[in-house]
Amino acid sequence: MKFEQLEQVLEVARTGTFSQAARNLFMSQPNLSLSVRQLEEELGCRLFVRTSEGVIPTEDGKILIEHMAMIHMKYKTMKDYSQGKLPKRLTLRIATTSLNRSVPQLIRISEKYMGSPIQFHLLNYNSLQDIIDQVASCQVDFGIIGMMSPYVKNTLSKLHNLQIEYHCFSVNPVYAVMGPRNHFYDAARALYVTDLREETILTFGSAMEDPCGAIFDATQERLQVKGRIVVNNCYLFYEMLQNTGAIGLISTNRQSFSRQSDRKNLHLLEISDFPIQAETGWIKLRQMPLTDIASELIEELAPVM
Repeated sequence: MKFEQLEQVLEVARTGTFSQAARNLFMSQPNLSLSVRQLEEELGCRLFVRTSEGVIPTEDGKILIEHMAMIHMKYKTMKDYSQGKLPKRLTLRIATTSLNRSVPQLIRISEKYMGSPIQFHLLNYNSLQDIIDQVASCQVDFGIIGMMSPYVKNTLSKLHNLQIEYHCFSVNPVYAVMGPRNHFYDAARALYVTDLREETILTFGSAMEDPCGAIFDATQERLQVKGRIVVNNCYLFYEMLQNTGAIGLISTNRQSFSRQSDRKNLHLLEISDFPIQAETGWIKLRQMPLTDIASELIEELAPVM
């Protein structure tokens, strides 16, 4: 398939005749017909049929012509950009499981560059593997990940084998978080693992979904709790804490947690003897340089992760 053939098909579709399309393209009608027929043979389907009203696309042709139009438009955009006809656009692509922590910093960056063409892609995933795949395939500038301490060594080995760099933001303890309906809500002391055993524990993610973020699965032999609820949606996690007596287990930066306006009625308590910690960091493909705006955002994120 040649790009010229895409332009030819689009012109035939626009004019509805091979003769007019050929004149517009400054080529003979037989050559145009031959070129379109060769493309049809390559694609394995008819693009046009002749009717009494002119040349019209087939059902398959309509779909393929739509894709060709998109390709043509993207090509024209790239050509205009390379020739200086379009303003340079700042792009920032991030993959994360910590969407809420990233948003305030992203807003500050966008305010700084207000007036410039900026394209942000903040992609939220439930799985560490999804983020690694995005980074390894150059789909994002960098990814933000979290790891429970029992899984750090294996995860770093996997990243090394994929030529992915890892940079640690922080190592945080696991906290208990609860709403007003839990009897520990007004407690003035830290909790212990034994305090949790008669509670229903709410966790975000499981070992199958994200082995590096599964707090409960990494410690279930020690916890031995009465009940357990697993959710894979951040909004649902905090809504359930605010409206039930469950205790949530999260690894967080206390300062960052307190800044979230939608969590003002939640109480965060230390668990003094909790057996694991959580490490948060960012990853990028080794051979892919960071853009200036990505480096700036990482500096903004470091204090709150």
